[in-house]
Amino acid sequence: MVKGRAVRNASLVILSVAISVVAIEGFLMWRPKFQALVPFSDLVFCAGPHSLAQSHELFERTAVPDSAYFEQTSEADGWAVHIYNAEGFRDLFDSGDEHVIVLGDSFAQGADANNDESFPHLLDLWNPGLAFRNFGTAGYSTRNSLSVYEVMSSQMPHKLVILAYFLGNDLRDNLDSHDQGDGASSPESTDGRTWHETLKEVNSTIRQGVRTYNLLYSSVRPAFGGFDLPHHRVEEGINITNNLILSLVDQVKRNESELLIVALPSWNQINNYGDPEEAARQRALLARIAGEWDHVHLIDMWDRIADSGVDRVYGIKDKHFSRYGYYLAAKVIHDWINHEWQQGPRPGRQAPAFEPPRAPVVPDCALMPEYREAFAKPATGPAARTTERRGG
Repeated sequence: MVKGRAVRNASLVILSVAISVVAIEGFLMWRPKFQALVPFSDLVFCAGPHSLAQSHELFERTAVPDSAYFEQTSEADGWAVHIYNAEGFRDLFDSGDEHVIVLGDSFAQGADANNDESFPHLLDLWNPGLAFRNFGTAGYSTRNSLSVYEVMSSQMPHKLVILAYFLGNDLRDNLDSHDQGDGASSPESTDGRTWHETLKEVNSTIRQGVRTYNLLYSSVRPAFGGFDLPHHRVEEGINITNNLILSLVDQVKRNESELLIVALPSWNQINNYGDPEEAARQRALLARIAGEWDHVHLIDMWDRIADSGVDRVYGIKDKHFSRYGYYLAAKVIHDWINHEWQQGPRPGRQAPAFEPPRAPVVPDCALMPEYREAFAKPATGPAARTTERRGG
C-alpha cells in the first residue's frame, strides 16, 4: 500500500516535471529573446570544409579560405552570412586605391552580422577611394594582429592602421598567448581527455539541445564564482599588452603610417558586472600610449555606446555587436577620419542613417552566389535583389 502510494507520487512528480519542461520549451521556442545563449552556433556550410577555422603557419589561424556558410549563435539574434576570401579573411569589398589596414578579433571580423554589416565594409562603402582591408579574425589576440600586420603591411602601401581593441578579453587572450609561448598549459590539457572534460562536453551538449536546462544553467552558474582575474594577473596582462601594442606602434611609424586604436567595451563591462579594474587598467594604458605618440590616436567607444543604449548596441543573446552596434562603430570612425584626421578626406562627408534589416536571413545555400556577388559589388543589381531577401 505504502509502496504503491510512493510509486504514484513519484510518477506524478515526474509527469509534472515533464509537462513543465515541455511547456517551457514551447514558450522559449515561441519567444527566443528569453532564451539563454547556447555554447555552440548552428551552422549551414555551403562552400569549403565544415570548419570555421584552420591553422596558419604565420598567423596561428585564419578562417577557412574561400569558405561560405550561414551561422546562428542564437534564435533571438538570427542568421548571418559569412563569406571569406582566398586568404581566410572576410575581406571581399575593397573599393578604393588607398589601403587602410584593419586589425582585431571577432568585433573587427563582424561576428553575428553579414559581411556587408561589419564596420570595415561600411567604412569602405562610405569612403570612396579608401579600401578598408579587414583582417579581423575571431579569437585573435594583439599578438595575432601584430603578426598579420608584419606580413600584410609590406604588401600594401597605407597611411592608416585601425586596431579594434576589445576590452572584454584582449588582455586575457594576450595572457594566454604569452603563457602558451612559455610552454605553460592548463591542468585540463595535461592528461588528455579527463572525466572533467567529458562532463563539460555532456553539459554543453545538453545545453545545446534543451533550452530549459540551458536557461537554468546560465542563471545559476554565475553564483558559483566570478570570472575576475587576480590583481597580479591583470598587471601581468597589462605589461604584455603594452609591449605588443608598442611593437605595433613602432612598426606603423616605420611604415610612415598612423595608428587608430578603437577601444570596444564588453556588454558586461558597460553594465558594471564584475571587477572594473581590468577594463580601467586597459583604458588607461591605451590613453597613455595615444598621448605619448603623435602618430597614435584613440577612440574610446565606452561613452558612445552608453549614450546610444546598451541593449541596442549589443546582440540580444550573443553579446557581440548587433547590426546597429557595428553601424555605430563605423559611424564614429568615419566621423574621425573625415572630420579630425589631418590626412583624411575633408569635412562634409556624412555617414548615412542606419537602416534596420527588413527581413531575416534565410540559411539557403542556393542563395549564396547572390550574397557573394552582393557583398563584393554592392552597387550592382543582385545587391538590390538580395537586400529584399536577406534584410539589408
